[in-house]
Amino acid sequence: MPGGHFSGQVLPLLTALRHAFALLASADTINEDFMVGSLTDATLSANRSETMNEPHVEDLLHRIETLEREKRRWKLIGISSLSVLLVLLVLGGVFSVGTAFMVRAQHIAAEQAREAAIQERNAAERARWGAEQRAKKKAMEDGR
Repeated sequence: MPGGHFSGQVLPLLTALRHAFALLASADTINEDFMVGSLTDATLSANRSETMNEPHVEDLLHRIETLEREKRRWKLIGISSLSVLLVLLVLGGVFSVGTAFMVRAQHIAAEQAREAAIQERNAAERARWGAEQRAKKKAMEDGR
């Protein structure tokens, strides 16, 4: 069977829709521009003799309204989900860039602190060496 299980469900619905359009066309309540697909004047004139009972037409119209409502709901859910995802992606990007700047600033501050510590140590060593040299010089002068 070429269509499988799906075509077995769709064909009765299509047939019912053709009958509904034929019923509406026979009642002169449908416009020619509204007819779609394979529904032609010949098909409608051939199906005018076959009429559907009123509850069946109402059932089909109810099903169509339900499907249109569900389609709008899923469209709204999809757009909302994509919007939330976009907001999360933007926030994630902002936070990652902010974090990168913060880490870079911390790295620069640590590097500056290290340089300051090295300069303080060098200054302390120079002061100690100078004090030692002065002490040696004084000891030499006192020893004479």
